[in-house]
Amino acid sequence: MSHDIFFDEETHTYLIDGEEVPSVTTVLNYMSDTEYKSISPSILEQASRRGTLVHEYTELIDYGAEPDEVEYEVVGYLKAYKDFLRDYKPNWLAIERQVYCEDLDYIGTVDRIGYINGKVSVVDIKTLASPTKMAKFTVSAQTRAYQNAYDAYGLEYMKRYALYLGKDGEYNLVDLDEYDQKYGYNSWGMFLICLETYKTIQKLKELKPIKKGARN
Repeated sequence: MSHDIFFDEETHTYLIDGEEVPSVTTVLNYMSDTEYKSISPSILEQASRRGTLVHEYTELIDYGAEPDEVEYEVVGYLKAYKDFLRDYKPNWLAIERQVYCEDLDYIGTVDRIGYINGKVSVVDIKTLASPTKMAKFTVSAQTRAYQNAYDAYGLEYMKRYALYLGKDGEYNLVDLDEYDQKYGYNSWGMFLICLETYKTIQKLKELKPIKKGARN
């Protein structure tokens, strides 16, 4: 079924046929907040700006439209990405693709979907030099949610990767299926828990006070 999808970049909210639908990253804030709540808001804002720049430039690279000059702060990250492309030679099927799961009513934007080592793969790009274990658990749940949403399009089973780019020009491609197995982690189950928590809280916010019955 076709849907009208609108994304508001300023508020980072999605509207499906005029109705707001939670994004995968919003749902997983319950996990990521445990990592970032002790970090200064100004540092988080700077990191978010840098991450946005890296995503924009890597997208241009994949479309063969990289500008001649870029901000100095992202040079190392882009080198890391180009080295990844050189080493793995991925064949991208989709770049920054919005995927909507109608059954569970959530949406997200997948960084990349394409062939890596001969298998269709979901890839999420991160600008973290040394991700914590919890950060990897979070991105594993994130990519699993993307994978489930994209399964609705009739594709074969997909591998899941997190591509970590460093400012030093180094990269690390983490196989998230192997990571889940290593820790006995149910990434899909975790996403469903966060999704149910999010939806329950939204319902609680909408509750009206119960009016007391009239006395006889």
